[in-house]
Amino acid sequence: MSRAHVPPKSLSDDDKLTMGEVRRDIWVDGFFGMAVGSVSGLTMHTLARFVGRYRSLPFALNANTALASFLGGGAFGSLLLSTTKGKNLVHRLHPIFEKGKKEDKEEKSYQDALEFSKGREQGVAARRTARDVPVDPEEERVDLLRNRLFRRTTLKNALERSRGGLNDSHGGHWVSDEKPEKEA
Repeated sequence: MSRAHVPPKSLSDDDKLTMGEVRRDIWVDGFFGMAVGSVSGLTMHTLARFVGRYRSLPFALNANTALASFLGGGAFGSLLLSTTKGKNLVHRLHPIFEKGKKEDKEEKSYQDALEFSKGREQGVAARRTARDVPVDPEEERVDLLRNRLFRRTTLKNALERSRGGLNDSHGGHWVSDEKPEKEA
């Protein structure tokens, strides 16, 4: 089952009920908008055909355009009404959003730990941002040079393995590069 249907244990029953009501209202208005939009699209197509009897229109109005008007109107109406309902009801979800927030200290300590662990893997430049400690410019230059050489070696190995191409879609061999086959 999707995580959207299994809310966290930190939410009360009232919060779960509020989320369900908001979700239901958005869906109901979406279907209502689809119905109204479909009828409106078909009505506009019929009016355009009526106008087309007396004036020349630059496009043909037939069964295909009627279906396109019906489906396009339904899609637009569904999008418009469900989005409007969601925007109008989002204020009911703000208290629930507040419950999901974490304190800044917890986030900062986790972020610091994450940056520090990345820094251990990626070298001096990442450690500097994690600790905010100034680094010797010579040490940073050596680190950047080492990374550049490592990238070049990796790229060279990739080109040798794929026989000349970085993209696997054509293997480095274009049609114009190959010799044409002799026709029998």
